[in-house]
Amino acid sequence: MRQALCVAYYKAALAQGDPRHPSLGDYAGAEVDMRKAESILMPAYQRHSADPDYIMRLIEVRSGLADLMFQTGRIRQATQLYEQLIPVAHRIGSISHCTMNCKQQEPALENNLAHMLLNIAPDEALRHIDRSVALLRVVAAAYPQEVDVHQQLAVGIGTAAAVNAALGRLQQADEGYRQSIAMREPIMRTHPDNAAYQRGMLVILTRYAMLLGSSTGPHLDRPEDAMHYATQAVDIARRLAAADPGSITSKRDLATALWCRGAIDGDVASAASALQDLQEADALMLAVSKASPNSTESAITHAGILQQQGRWLARLGHTTDAVNAYRQSIAQMDPFMAVEDANLTLQRIASEQDLAQLYANSGDTAQALPLAERALQQAQNFIAATPSTAPHTAMLGLCWAVDAMVLSQANRNEDASYAAENAMKLWDSIERSGLLSVYQQEMTQMRRLLAAASSH
Repeated sequence: MRQALCVAYYKAALAQGDPRHPSLGDYAGAEVDMRKAESILMPAYQRHSADPDYIMRLIEVRSGLADLMFQTGRIRQATQLYEQLIPVAHRIGSISHCTMNCKQQEPALENNLAHMLLNIAPDEALRHIDRSVALLRVVAAAYPQEVDVHQQLAVGIGTAAAVNAALGRLQQADEGYRQSIAMREPIMRTHPDNAAYQRGMLVILTRYAMLLGSSTGPHLDRPEDAMHYATQAVDIARRLAAADPGSITSKRDLATALWCRGAIDGDVASAASALQDLQEADALMLAVSKASPNSTESAITHAGILQQQGRWLARLGHTTDAVNAYRQSIAQMDPFMAVEDANLTLQRIASEQDLAQLYANSGDTAQALPLAERALQQAQNFIAATPSTAPHTAMLGLCWAVDAMVLSQANRNEDASYAAENAMKLWDSIERSGLLSVYQQEMTQMRRLLAAASSH
């Protein structure tokens, strides 16, 4: 009876707010029901802590809680909960009569934890995803006919590719994404109506397109290939959204795919179609944000979409519209100022940097300087509070570079030289050149600025 009631609340929570499957996007309501499921389960679990059924239920409920915490910016609590669950999953996976499903639990938790750590501690994320993939290869070998296991292995390989991309290992990421997609294609053909498999494919296609040519991060400068995969992702996302028009998750997935396509590097001639994608994504995220007002993940996505609009508008010379887009991007994150979400901090820094550069290029250094200084201070505080990583070092280098450009526009040449030197020192310390692929223009500007200073 207690287990049945726990399951009922768990399923109700998923219907309200499941980040990975179609849901209403009500993460606050989902957490209320998930905590009810936990409170009902725990007395029974404590009496039957060696029973695999109760252990599986505990993993299910508490990993669901962790996912909801992550959605609402409580990353530290979410990762700690996953770290507590992994030994539990390992214990159940070691029993002699463990089923295929129980053997999948530990690698699933390792994969989800790696995803949470992707932008915060990518070196640690790599350790977790390597463990996940190694475990899944063993399970897949034991169950060669089970599609779910091979789909899970494809997911793990895709997550490993995302981690490699975050670490600047772009070629390894390219290989991983292609392998993951190749593994999914026959599954998609034999299970064309499986929405979970379809969603998994659109997620991996979106990430691969970003690696190939998105201005949102380090990429391989293959915009035509990026457009091909991004368009495939958009097509799948449209089908899923049309099949379940009430799903907030499907709306967010479509918005993310459109954002990816709108962020692909291209010439000014592609601006109109990119802006059309981004405007549709913006409209979708307005609906998502209304349904999920406490979701930092939704706020970050919406802020990134508006930031990319600002970039295209700035390139077209529509300065006022670009300023408005950047201001709206920053405004998406204002309600979460008190939330300690590292991904939120990184997006806020990026949006403020872009706005500072736009003001500086327009000659408005009075507006640009406070923004550049605030972005730099936020980056320094962020790095002081998190493990030192090469991606974060590269990001701090960009903050110094933006500060240098703004100071140079304000004719504070000595301060600009100091900032440029700091930017180049940080970038020169990075061994993985892939991380610097997105900063080539800024690096050239810093070298010119330093050369001009030395000539004087």
